[in-house]
Amino acid sequence: MNYRPTPNHERRNRSFQEIKREEEEALKLKQKPAKKKSKPGMKVPILFPRIRLKKSVQYAFVAIIILILLGVVNRYQATRTCTELNITFISNEKDAFLNKEEIEKIIEDGYGNKIIGVNMGSIDLKRVETVIGASPYISDAQVSKSFGGKLNISIKLREPIARILNTDGTSVYLDKDGIKFPAANRHSSNVPLIRGALYENLQPRDSFHCELVKNAIPVIKYLDTEKFWKSQISEIYLTQSNEIIFYPQVGNIYIEFGEPKRIKEKFEDMKRFYDQVIKLVGWSKYKGFSVKFRGQVVAKKI
Repeated sequence: MNYRPTPNHERRNRSFQEIKREEEEALKLKQKPAKKKSKPGMKVPILFPRIRLKKSVQYAFVAIIILILLGVVNRYQATRTCTELNITFISNEKDAFLNKEEIEKIIEDGYGNKIIGVNMGSIDLKRVETVIGASPYISDAQVSKSFGGKLNISIKLREPIARILNTDGTSVYLDKDGIKFPAANRHSSNVPLIRGALYENLQPRDSFHCELVKNAIPVIKYLDTEKFWKSQISEIYLTQSNEIIFYPQVGNIYIEFGEPKRIKEKFEDMKRFYDQVIKLVGWSKYKGFSVKFRGQVVAKKI
């Protein structure tokens, strides 16, 4: 016969600590509030429902907000008057061909009246850019409005790479883009002087009347990219036989370049002769040298 202990027996066999722990757990269960059961069919109201919009709708909403803000800004600017011309020059020239006072005069003459004091809303930015860009010394102009009644004007001046001296004593500059512009009384750029039996009209500014100058332009542009020779060459002589002669700033020496062909190859021959010969003996030992013939440098000693 199997004997099964009663609960009292089980209680007696357990330690005092176990019995106390069970009583504390039972007391905690009685004190814990029961969860309220929601009535069937009853829904908790959502005060702030989450709205999911398509990305295209979101982008359109942002665009509308931006347009509204721009409209507010434009209306604000339109009520202001122009109080200042903030002119910035973009140029490598140490002394620019134009100054701020001359730019203001260009705007006044071309626009019909002074900009300062005019209502900002009535200023046509494209018209101002066109008026400024008409100057032969300016290659590009960007105009914008800002808060406080400022008109920002960014001007890119032409960068000359050579000066063409005509037989009548007049001269014109040649820029990096192959455009001619007049010499200025207030400024002279440190660029090579092109001489010869030449006469080059200022107009049209994007094409050349003198064939000798026109043919030499690729050589002049390449010279402008050669840092060493750009600093060395002071004059370029164009002969009637369509050949080019360089005259360095140091010494009474000439460099026969020949016709404007094989340009890179000839400049490499010039540099090789300079590194291997001129550096050792100096310019004073030679009257000149020629790179007009392919594959050789012909030097003439004094």
